[in-house]
Amino acid sequence: MTRTEKLFLVLVGILGLFLHFRNLSGAIYLNEDEARFFSLLSSGQLLYLLGNPVYLFCGHSQTSVFYLTAAVGLADIGLAYLALRSFFGSRQSAIGALLYALMPFRVNYARTLFPSAYIDLFFLSALWFCVKGLREKRALPIVVSGALSACMIFSNYSSFGAYAGLAIAGLVRPNQAPYNRMTRKRFLTAFLSGSIALYAVLDLVLRKVEPGYSLIGKMHSFAVSTVMLTGQYFRTKFNPSRLTLIVPAIVLVLAVYGILRFLRKRSSESYFFVSVAAVGSLVFLGSWTCFYGFYPRHFTWLAVFIAAGAAVFFDRVISAKRGWRVAGTGLLCALVLLLFSQSYRITQETFTVEPIRQWLEKERIPRGQVLTFWWQINRFNDKDVSSLIPGQIYPYSSHVQKFLINWEAVYGAYRKGLCRYLITSGIGLRSTVGAEPILESAKPLAVWPHPYRTFRHRPYREMPAVPIRIYDLKDVFSDSNLKAVLDRAHARFNP
Repeated sequence: MTRTEKLFLVLVGILGLFLHFRNLSGAIYLNEDEARFFSLLSSGQLLYLLGNPVYLFCGHSQTSVFYLTAAVGLADIGLAYLALRSFFGSRQSAIGALLYALMPFRVNYARTLFPSAYIDLFFLSALWFCVKGLREKRALPIVVSGALSACMIFSNYSSFGAYAGLAIAGLVRPNQAPYNRMTRKRFLTAFLSGSIALYAVLDLVLRKVEPGYSLIGKMHSFAVSTVMLTGQYFRTKFNPSRLTLIVPAIVLVLAVYGILRFLRKRSSESYFFVSVAAVGSLVFLGSWTCFYGFYPRHFTWLAVFIAAGAAVFFDRVISAKRGWRVAGTGLLCALVLLLFSQSYRITQETFTVEPIRQWLEKERIPRGQVLTFWWQINRFNDKDVSSLIPGQIYPYSSHVQKFLINWEAVYGAYRKGLCRYLITSGIGLRSTVGAEPILESAKPLAVWPHPYRTFRHRPYREMPAVPIRIYDLKDVFSDSNLKAVLDRAHARFNP
């Protein structure tokens, strides 16, 4: 590696550091799928073991886990370079690492608590160890690769496509050097041994963390729910006249068959590299997306392959004659600027509670007197903590639920002097908290827009959301406001 390439990689690291950590102070998660770091759920068990100790050590600060995820996303850039270096030259790998670092959809999920950054971490590490083991005819790197691949599964079950891509690519690799030094039986044995060992260790740790927790039971429950959802899909959505599944299934089978046949006749390392992405994505597309839908965050591990393809293209253009070299360099610079600008916009749309905290401090409102349904307004190791609004979930249709505030409990707490202020709204089902009759006439002290309604470059679930408002409970429970509520109810039922 030349000095210029080393400086180039340092520049890539600086850009990645800026895009991953900018504007994270006070960040909180906005989707229930990001809760795996704080609660031991049926999936993402490894994320809980990694993130929850950080969360507890930092005084129940969600922001601390955001910084952890950003650090993992930054480490992904270095691992992407190492993985690319296993197949390509130093210049191609450096260009690929630059494009990988700037990809907006990868940066987006590295700045959230979705498992994408961790899946990428384990996938790129597993890919590097897999190639190392095959080339050196050593079983230990393959075992490590299998264990890291299992880490992907226990970060999120949706990563089974990447797992299958690594396993199948290792089995159907070309029968020529440097990949023919290890038998397929030995590869499969080592790979599965690593996965099973990781499962055993993880199950033991989880039983220590939560007595009675059964990892195999959670996996079984998830598999059963998947089968039930599949059956529901066929009963309610499958339309044979539109061939919604028949055509994709035929295309999938033919594509996988063609790729496997093609790989057996080739020996170039690039074909092994491509087969991991092709087989993994096809396996995933042919199963998960048919029933759960298409979510871009399930495909961030493919970013390294997209970056590699673009890097090979630009390297060939830059290495051509002078005219092509100038044009290729200009096109690469334009692409880098475009990717950076898009990723920069994403960093501006990270929601933080700092404006709410600063307003409370400016108005000298004690946080211990504030009721909130979601927003984490406490600071690090803050003893003056806020309280959660008591509420209930009332189903108002067969598919939709709604959070409503338990006003009797709130009024009781207010009368006892336990709280004086209330902040509405939240995430998910809580995003409509505050759209209630008792608050229609009450004037809020301050209003902030809800991120669901303001973010344009950050994909979140399409749900109704009310603005974030803070009320003085003295105004909410005033005689004039309660009279206005009664008058509106009387007018509604007695037009």
